[in-house]
Amino acid sequence: MLIPGFHQRRSWLVFLLILIVGLNLYFNFSYKTPVDERAMWIDQFFAKVLRPFQFAILKSEQFTKNSAGSLTELFQANSENRRLKTQLQAQALELQLMEELRLENQRMRVLLGFKEAQKNSFLPVKVIATDPSALFRTIIIDRGESNGVRPSMPVINTNGVVGRVFEVGLWSSRVLMISDVNSRIDAIVQRSRARVIVAGTLGGGLGLRFLPRRQDIQEGDLLVSSGLGGLFPAGYPIGKITSRRKNPNDVLEDAEVEPLVDFNRLEELFIVTNFENQKG
Repeated sequence: MLIPGFHQRRSWLVFLLILIVGLNLYFNFSYKTPVDERAMWIDQFFAKVLRPFQFAILKSEQFTKNSAGSLTELFQANSENRRLKTQLQAQALELQLMEELRLENQRMRVLLGFKEAQKNSFLPVKVIATDPSALFRTIIIDRGESNGVRPSMPVINTNGVVGRVFEVGLWSSRVLMISDVNSRIDAIVQRSRARVIVAGTLGGGLGLRFLPRRQDIQEGDLLVSSGLGGLFPAGYPIGKITSRRKNPNDVLEDAEVEPLVDFNRLEELFIVTNFENQKG
């Protein structure tokens, strides 16, 4: 069993032994050797004794310098990485904004071409809000009485009929979409010229109700506004018939209509300003 501290005490004993031997040799030679030779011999002796310690200290200094240099380089690399990451994020955001501007410009060109191709007068508007409730299918636009907007004016986009103005404020207005269950629009089948009434459904879609069985209507037929009823000008697309369904009495049928307008993605619209409401 080793005595605690034995190795440490042994190291000190060895060191003292070397020191005693060195001093003994020094004093023995000091009387027999000239001064210059004694000095040279002492330098050589201590150089040999201290060389391992000097080497260890030198290596330790080099390691410390290398470690400090590595840490500095690592810190600089991390800082550069963070800077580049921030720069990339900023560039990604800038590209996203540029893409949104490009898409908006593209939509504006389509709207401009659509407006120039029509005989009606239009007021461009933007959707600024939607009705959060499920009771009404309405949107709010950024034009009102101060811009010449009046109740019952038709609202369309480049795909077809959207709805009509039913509430007007000074700077904004509310539009009732044709997909609202309270909405009705007089229409015709473009192919057969059959007259029908398009109504909004509870699910926010469109449909035809109580159709005579002999009505010339087929799946895929396009429905356009008839101009009758005094609410919408004639010729604007509404939707396509997707199916017909018989009622239990076998006399009348229903039909489902797929709207051409995506009511969940409305942004830029037109108000038809030169169509006078002739209803009544």
